[in-house]
Amino acid sequence: MSEVTVAAVADVHAPRYLELFRQSLEALEEEPHLFVLAGDIVLRGKVEAMADVLSALRRRYDGLVVAIFGNEEYADLETRFIEEYGSEVTWLNDSSITLEFSGMRVGVVGTRGSLDKPTTWQAKNVPGIEETYRNRVSKVERLLAELNTDVKLLVSHYALTYATLKGEKPSIWPYLGCKKFEGVLKRQRPAAAIHGHAHNSTVQRAVVGEVPIYNVSLPATKAITVIKLRKKVDLTSFF
Repeated sequence: MSEVTVAAVADVHAPRYLELFRQSLEALEEEPHLFVLAGDIVLRGKVEAMADVLSALRRRYDGLVVAIFGNEEYADLETRFIEEYGSEVTWLNDSSITLEFSGMRVGVVGTRGSLDKPTTWQAKNVPGIEETYRNRVSKVERLLAELNTDVKLLVSHYALTYATLKGEKPSIWPYLGCKKFEGVLKRQRPAAAIHGHAHNSTVQRAVVGEVPIYNVSLPATKAITVIKLRKKVDLTSFF
């Protein structure tokens, strides 16, 4: 196999954009090898709404699903999400998984991501949040470095660059993502990186170093994003 097809979406915020999600699934023209739910799957901690998202998804797709938590899958509800939907979804939370599709090994690192500036609520209510965000950047880099796969994919909820935040007010960019991940991408060079959270973005794809970064936020894209992961050829082996 020379490529793996990934379908990805974030910010369904079920039930808010559930109908748009259904319509986007109907418009999906090919069968992906992997489906990624990149956080904010439900609205404001509505654990039960995840069932409607998966029901809609399974009417169109019966393959592997990887999901990460967004800011609306509250941290104190993570265990419930895993217990109730862990049989249908592989949850990644500052962790990684290696998948194989017809002999092609794909390593996926999943994380909520980090913010350059915590929100006002986070700063007041989450002790040590700035340190958590700093440490997460280095942890994600370590997870990517440890993967021994043909291709690597990074999935975050918060933005991994400011380049895909255009359309949002520049003054809030530090509250939507973390620019420090650009260095991680340049050093670790995954085949692609995915994030959500930027509902008003007008730039859904950017390149940092050689790495394509996709904002897959459903309110921004109005569609499921399809990404092709291709194994890089080592040209030095031909000389």
